[in-house]
Amino acid sequence: MSSQFFSLNPSNHPANNKVTFSGVPLINFTIHQNPSALVQGSSIRLNGKLTCKNGSSTIASNKCNLDERLGVYSLFDKLSISLLSNSQIVEEIKFYNRFLSSLTAVTQSKNQILTSSNATNLSVVSQGSACDICAENDGTGDDKTEQYFSITLPCGLMSSQVPLQHGLVISLSLVPDQQAFRSDADITPTYELSDLHLSGTMITETKPPTQFMYNSISSYYSVINSAFSTLNFNLGLSNAIGAWVTFIPSENTNNYLKNGTRNLPVMKSATEPATIRDLQFLMNGVKVALQYEITDEHADQTLFNSQIMKNFISAIKNFSDLTKTNVSPNNTNLVESFSDTADKEAGDFVSGVGVKLDSYSDQGMNTVGGNFTIQFTTDKDTDYANSAYMFVHSRNMVQFNDVGIQVLN
Repeated sequence: MSSQFFSLNPSNHPANNKVTFSGVPLINFTIHQNPSALVQGSSIRLNGKLTCKNGSSTIASNKCNLDERLGVYSLFDKLSISLLSNSQIVEEIKFYNRFLSSLTAVTQSKNQILTSSNATNLSVVSQGSACDICAENDGTGDDKTEQYFSITLPCGLMSSQVPLQHGLVISLSLVPDQQAFRSDADITPTYELSDLHLSGTMITETKPPTQFMYNSISSYYSVINSAFSTLNFNLGLSNAIGAWVTFIPSENTNNYLKNGTRNLPVMKSATEPATIRDLQFLMNGVKVALQYEITDEHADQTLFNSQIMKNFISAIKNFSDLTKTNVSPNNTNLVESFSDTADKEAGDFVSGVGVKLDSYSDQGMNTVGGNFTIQFTTDKDTDYANSAYMFVHSRNMVQFNDVGIQVLN
């Protein structure tokens, strides 16, 4: 077995080599089928340059920032991978930047964010450092308006170690400028991507599999605005492994003055969090995963509920398998300021609700033909809408035969 590297330009490559949301907010890469070589999904990287501007001018220091943890990942709203032969979608993650926000917070340590992730996707920990990425001067004494990046595309299929034998179309949708940035009121920053190309490894002299299992992420959205909240979805997945929800005030979406990818508790206002008093997970009205309600009657507390946080983390990655994380008392407490402009040296908040649906066989729970429900009560007593983003981790199967390709979920 041998390997060879490849590099691809976007199939919808613009004539001026610059990709912006106001231009064509979609990046497509076509990987054609090669009978003698298979693509190693985990090796694929998106490479390019990021330029941030205020109109036609550069951005002054401390005027705006991308999400600290996400860096370049803040710019992508959806990742879609489909088969070139019949356009069948293999995996599609909507609200991609929000998915990565929770994944990064749970699975990467502060040191990793500041070192390897900073080098590849321009992530940092504090908001002040994130401003340097967008500003004309990066703090080194040299004016620097272009930032290079080289990012993986985290998703179930790309994380698989099974080589991919059929042609694929990889599509990335961009977010609006006002969703990408948090900025001061006197500027309207924009971003520009250039020199984009996809790189990776192809493996030769390998027998392609006739079928393989891979992890997949499904995305759902809802809005809550009351003390008693019910999130109800028909998942239609036969091997659902974990489900988690992250919250953010609805006013943060597409708002230059707010960060649209934070992981906050349910909020009573822009700066005051609500406390979850009881929480349960149901399938067709019957409790699943946890055969009890999580309750919290403590009025005076300084940290997020530890049982809710443990289950939230386990929904993303087995708690016992966690070797590094950015979750700490510094970003799971009720003492720090929740303001979008407050700079947190230890990193922004990490919050959400979730549950691992199969803690025994790790094969997943069958949710076909029923409704999965997350039900909780808070002490929220204000008219303040919160957006809820749910992500479900499941296992799918791809089968190859003489007739064609079939994706089973």
